[in-house]
Amino acid sequence: MVGIIKISNGTLTLSTEKDIRNVSLFSLLNRQTGDWDKKKYGQASIITPRQRHILLSIGKTENKKYLLPHIKRLVKKDSVILYATESTHNFLKRNDVLTLYVHKISEIGKTPNISELLTRKVFDMVINIPTRGQVRATSEFTDGKLIRKGAVQMGISLITDPEVAVEVIGNLSH
Repeated sequence: MVGIIKISNGTLTLSTEKDIRNVSLFSLLNRQTGDWDKKKYGQASIITPRQRHILLSIGKTENKKYLLPHIKRLVKKDSVILYATESTHNFLKRNDVLTLYVHKISEIGKTPNISELLTRKVFDMVINIPTRGQVRATSEFTDGKLIRKGAVQMGISLITDPEVAVEVIGNLSH
C-alpha cells in the first residue's frame, strides 16, 4: 500500500494505492512512451527512428539511371542520409537527389574522405557498383576496390550488384 496525497479543488486528501506503478511519475510516463517495453530494451530514450547512412558509388551511367527511381523513393524517407562519390553525387544532383559529397580514398588530405568515414563506421551500408563488367584478378587497387575492402573489413553491409541494390533500396523505402 502506498499513501498518496491528492489535491482536488484546493483540498488535500490522503488515499492509498495498492500498486506504486499506478502513481509513479516514471510509470505514468512509460505508459505514454512505451520505454519500458522489453522489446525496446536499450532504446529507452529513442523517440525518432534511427537514421541510416548509405554510401553510393555507382560506376556506369546506365547503372545510375537504373537505380535513380529507386533512390528517389528512398530519399523521401527521413530516416536515410545518402553520401556519394563525385560522379554519383553530380549525377544525382542533376536529377534532384541531394547527397553529401565524399572524397574517394585516393584523394588523400581531402575531407570528408571515405577512408575516414569507413574507419569511424559512419555508414550502415555501402552500395558500390563497379564500372567494369567482368570480374578479373588484378593486384591493382582502384578506389572502388579499396571502398569494398574497407566495408568488408569494418563489417559494413556491402552491395555490388545493381539488381540486389534495387531490392535492398526497395525494402528500405517501405
